[in-house]
Amino acid sequence: MERELKKVDVTSYGMWEEYISKHPDGYKNSQFREYCKQWGKKVNPVMHMNHKAGDKMYVDYAGKKLSSKLFSKLKMAKADGSYLKELAKIEKQDVILLDDFGLQALDSQNRITLLEIIEDRHNKGSIIVTSQIPVQGWYDIIGEKTIADAVLDRLIHQAHRIELHGESMRKKKSINKE
Repeated sequence: MERELKKVDVTSYGMWEEYISKHPDGYKNSQFREYCKQWGKKVNPVMHMNHKAGDKMYVDYAGKKLSSKLFSKLKMAKADGSYLKELAKIEKQDVILLDDFGLQALDSQNRITLLEIIEDRHNKGSIIVTSQIPVQGWYDIIGEKTIADAVLDRLIHQAHRIELHGESMRKKKSINKE
């Protein structure tokens, strides 16, 4: 399954559909995904890279252009009625950058917006998320459990995670200036 999920356009839902077509009395989608999640925890497919925090960032990117400012425009777009137009712009981008994700909890409107963006982009484009909050804490940031499950399922399943450990480079630089 791990190998299959790495392929383009392969999703856990698609794999479940294939499974259920062969085993009509088999597990329902939610139970199938739960067993997949349990299996994923056993094999630990996360790669850890040990290096100085803030020293380097590795990004595997093969798209046309990088855009990171459209997500922040959505708040203003709700006020002037151009929300759907801004969502359409986001959908056309090869890469979206969610920088410093989780600095504050999402309200219901932002939670739905995030789900719409993630859902529209699933298997169509890349999303880079930077956060100081561990992924386990993202459930609390997103809020509603059902939406958090949907967002994290789409973000985490085919993600390449880079976890940085160590002291902040900003803190080190300020100490060196003194």
